[in-house]
Amino acid sequence: MDQDTGSTIDADTLIWIKGIDIDSSETEIQAIHLRLLTRHSKVLQEMFGIPQGPGHDGSSRGNPLTVHIPWKELANTIAWMFQEWDKAELRATPSVLEEKYTMLLATSRFLMMDRAAHEAITELGGLKLPATRRLQLAQQFTVDEWIRPSIQSLVLWRSLGSLSSTEIDQLGIGLFVIIAGAKEALQKYRAGIAYQPMDLTEAGEANADLPTCSTHDQCKAAWPAWWWRNVARKIIYPDNPIDLEDVVEIVKAGTIKGMSNGCKEAVMEKLAQVEWNKPVINQAVLKATTFIHSC
Repeated sequence: MDQDTGSTIDADTLIWIKGIDIDSSETEIQAIHLRLLTRHSKVLQEMFGIPQGPGHDGSSRGNPLTVHIPWKELANTIAWMFQEWDKAELRATPSVLEEKYTMLLATSRFLMMDRAAHEAITELGGLKLPATRRLQLAQQFTVDEWIRPSIQSLVLWRSLGSLSSTEIDQLGIGLFVIIAGAKEALQKYRAGIAYQPMDLTEAGEANADLPTCSTHDQCKAAWPAWWWRNVARKIIYPDNPIDLEDVVEIVKAGTIKGMSNGCKEAVMEKLAQVEWNKPVINQAVLKATTFIHSC
């Protein structure tokens, strides 16, 4: 179709593009077939789906289409479009892979490039990035699937005092406050579990398949004493506390003198249903997700 009459541009037309921080040198302005641009970018697809008049942006080297992205990021994306990346080589150099796919993810969000975003998230997700860095990227590019594992790692396995200044900067004040609040909530939650062992339900009442306990009063007396000696102290021990999810194995392996086998089986069934850390982590993830989406 004839462009001069203000019509849709042919897909084989070359579009000249540049970034926002460049001069007019030949190496920093590149011509790309419109077909390739619109195949990958919904933004450019919609833009060039509108009839263009003569001398439209991108029609010549002297009148390039300015994409509001730094040239380094734009050139990186163009190379990806032309399939110039050696992925095996990139995976052998994680720092380079992180840089290139982070730039691609930034560009893909701006230009609505779904396939590029999916590939970037997949490749970055395969890297062993620190939880603070992954949360930083999750916040910058709204990647929800990275929020839970990062929050869980920081709340359960890192003390606030162990975070470096770089890691704190990566989190930002908003996420730092959420993590600090979750750690405080977790301590209260752990203390509640430690000091209040679950009620010992009589075996036959808990599960009809279990035998009725004839010494249930004795079992009820033995259970809290054993819990305090073998579990509660390890939960609240300040230097090396156990993870709550280890409680099931500790009880399973323990010999609880004075408790019948049926009542112990009933305890194990109830313990298997406890969510342990999940309520605190779920709340922290919800707060972090809400915060990230509000930014």
